[in-house]
Amino acid sequence: MARITMLFVGIILAVFASSQSVSFNCQYVTGGWGTLTNIYYCHAANSLNVTSLDEVKVNSISGMHSAGYDSDNVEYLNVYNKGKMSFFPIGLNKFFKNLKGICIGKMGLQEIHQSDLKDFPELVDLRLYDNQLEIIENDLFIFNPKLDSIFLNSNKISQIDPNVFDNLPKLSSLYLDSNACISFNAVNSESQVQMIIKKVKLQCTNANNSNLTQKVKNLEIESKTLNSTKLNENLQNLENDIKGSKFSNSFQNNLQDLKATVRTISTDEHFIDLKTKITTLKKDADFIKNAISESDQKLSKLIKDTTTTLKDIDAKNDQNFGAIMKFIEKLDKKMEAMHGYLVEIDSVQVKLMNKIDKIESGNDHN
Repeated sequence: MARITMLFVGIILAVFASSQSVSFNCQYVTGGWGTLTNIYYCHAANSLNVTSLDEVKVNSISGMHSAGYDSDNVEYLNVYNKGKMSFFPIGLNKFFKNLKGICIGKMGLQEIHQSDLKDFPELVDLRLYDNQLEIIENDLFIFNPKLDSIFLNSNKISQIDPNVFDNLPKLSSLYLDSNACISFNAVNSESQVQMIIKKVKLQCTNANNSNLTQKVKNLEIESKTLNSTKLNENLQNLENDIKGSKFSNSFQNNLQDLKATVRTISTDEHFIDLKTKITTLKKDADFIKNAISESDQKLSKLIKDTTTTLKDIDAKNDQNFGAIMKFIEKLDKKMEAMHGYLVEIDSVQVKLMNKIDKIESGNDHN
């Protein structure tokens, strides 16, 4: 009897409510939404017409609750294709205090703000798909750190703040397909979510650049044609430049001559020859260091550019990425080995100079 009375009061309030308010007539159902299973939710059954900010305040919520349930048990609100709702309703939390999910789909929603969502700290699932959203602002989800699934697909979004998805450690599904600046989805995959976030930062953070989206698409097309054979060829050429450079033979010859000279020192006339060879060897070593440094810069830039490009390619076009990265790591190790070899050369030079000093000191003493 009490439930029937509450229903009757709700209907009366809905009939006499001000035109500047929102009234929901709920069909209460138990079911599942995404990762939320076996939850009690409100399915809005009445037609709405919210076209101005003066009309967004929730005035009443009516409907017959299931046995043993009341408004405090409602964890999800579903409003889909029930007229027009240009702006997010204000005051939902006063009626439904424990919402974990909200769906406003195909309602012509034009804006969504941080203030609209701040009263729902337990929000896990947010669905605002098939609307008229154009901008996703900074810190939109700052009060909703538990969000697991966000649906913003089928809107007109052309600008997304680059940090809007930060501080959402549980985000595993992100739907952004069929928008002006991006059209990708990630479903139950944190790695795919991170890939889409990178695309957002690249494609959706400059609303004033009308050519940005097309440039990114062109880049993706070029990236998809990139193959490991061509990349390996470029990297191999760089390695060959280092290994087969013009100073290599001269350096090796001078090193051998120096070793032979050290073994056959017997008179003063060898000191001049020895000093000359050491000076030449040092110049060769310095030349090698400079050349390797320049090659390191080229290699670092190539690795950076290649890694950035490849990581932005969809997983299905990324089959060669592992092999390419192994090749780069192998090349890095070779570079480190070359640097180690130069350190050994420096050590040999120091020892030789010490020996020369001792020999010269002995001659001066004589």
